[in-house]
Amino acid sequence: MKSFAVFFVIISFFYVDASFASMPQKYIGTWKVTLKDQSGFPWWNQIKYPVKISISYDQAKMIDQFGYECSITKSLYDSELDVFVFSHCGIGRKSDRAFEVFQMATVDSEGRLQGEVRSYKTIFKWVGVRVKD
Repeated sequence: MKSFAVFFVIISFFYVDASFASMPQKYIGTWKVTLKDQSGFPWWNQIKYPVKISISYDQAKMIDQFGYECSITKSLYDSELDVFVFSHCGIGRKSDRAFEVFQMATVDSEGRLQGEVRSYKTIFKWVGVRVKD
């Protein structure tokens, strides 16, 4: 059932515009993001991910690991799964055969923003801690 719910979020993501008005308070703020230790191919050298995210009720912005800053315009908050799904602006694809890459984030019980860079599977994970604006 959870797989179906994640699939639904992924499909819905491609049909919605960014709306932050319904974002829960626990997501609001500025987050400093670091990669989680992981093995395998270093996709984090190839795929853009946030190193800083700022979320307000009006907008969300991020800075990626290459220093590119942008507004998040393609996103979805799913209240059933309590997950924020977003695409890096201008991320693009290297091939027409590739799936679009997107980010999924949720706030854990310790107040950290836990994120996954996903395509048809989880590619790598990151974690964010809230910083003062």
